[in-house]
Parts: sequence; structure tokens; C-alpha cells
Amino acid sequence: MRCSFVILSLFFCCNKNVKTTFKNINIDKLEVLINENDVKLIDVRSPSEFNDGHIENAINIDYYDGNFSKIFDNLDKSQAIVLYCKSGRRSSKSAVKLVEKGFNNVYNLNGGFEVWAFKGKDIQY
Repeated sequence: MRCSFVILSLFFCCNKNVKTTFKNINIDKLEVLINENDVKLIDVRSPSEFNDGHIENAINIDYYDGNFSKIFDNLDKSQAIVLYCKSGRRSSKSAVKLVEKGFNNVYNLNGGFEVWAFKGKDIQY
């Protein structure tokens, strides 16, 4: 137990300079962002997952595409970007990549598309 505490203390101590990389948001916050702001909504699932249903106005940029990181070079780094995937894992990894590339207004949808669909929100095909 004591060893775990020391390791965690070292981790947090040594990472003081790490800034918050992105904001995790829920569906309610996503709807506010969509309705009130100029956000770019990016679905990082595969094209087949995207074609099976996605959030309206989302752009599909496949996380597993070999050019994934390069595709973002053409986007405005100051624009708000909301990322989502099936459950939130790929999109949170994507959010980290975007912050590392200099994007400063990045959001990740907690629970991803699964939660969106489960809550009965509109789905585009």
C-alpha cells in the first residue's frame, strides 16, 4: 500500500507541468456546444461504423487511418473540436494527439456514440 502511494505521489509530483489536455463532456454539454458554438464534430470511428449511424454534421476521420494525424494539419487549431467514437477510448486518444499538435479547444464525448444512441438522440445515416 505504501509503495503505491509513493509511486502515485511521484507521478503527480513529476507531472505538475502537464496541462489539462482536453475536456471530457457529456451529451447535454455536447448539445449546448452544437447549438451555441461553431464546433467541428469529428467521429473517429471506422467508415463502416460511421455509415451505420452518426451524429448529424459529424465528419468521419478514422482513428486507424495511416494519415490520421496529418489530416488534422488542415484544420483551424483555434476552433472548438468535439471528438467521439463508439465508447470514448479512441476519441480520448485522439484528443491527446490534437492537443500535442497545438489544438487548444478540444472536447471528448464521454461514453461516445453508444451513449448518444442509448439516450435516443437523433442519428444520421
